[in-house]
Amino acid sequence: MKANTLELFLDAAGVDMHGVLTHLEKLIAHSAGRTEIKEADVESQLVRAVMTKEYVLTDALLSKNGPAAFSALSDLWEMQTDPIRILSVIASNFMSCAHARAMLDDKIPYPAIVDALHLPAAFLAKKTVEAANRTDSSRLDRCIGAIKDADYKMKLGLVEPKTGITLLCAELLK
Repeated sequence: MKANTLELFLDAAGVDMHGVLTHLEKLIAHSAGRTEIKEADVESQLVRAVMTKEYVLTDALLSKNGPAAFSALSDLWEMQTDPIRILSVIASNFMSCAHARAMLDDKIPYPAIVDALHLPAAFLAKKTVEAANRTDSSRLDRCIGAIKDADYKMKLGLVEPKTGITLLCAELLK
């Protein structure tokens, strides 16, 4: 499995080691007789879990990929994911990205940034630093403000949570 295939696999399998092992066994069985597992194998055999769909959503929001963001959000609604859980993941990922962006601006070395983020897996830290590298501080500040505003409106009952998340996603894509 090449590096890009491994990254795709980890995105689909998530960070739970039991899930990773189960998905890896499935891929090995699917590719029996071949010496390499390819991206097409991963895409055809693995269905993303709720947790990985949440990260697909935030990755798409950070990279301003509207179709991918709304596709992931639609999948999360189909899985009946709690809107507040989605909001929490969006907020956490944007805050981690802003933290990484600030450290990049301060010329902190990459290994120190990864350590400071305290994320559960190295590939998540790598993705966060890459997203921070592509995103300017002013956009992150604006997005965090929009997240806080959406949280406030949902908690006060000013907007229905599912509608609030959908509107927030549209705002974060600007």
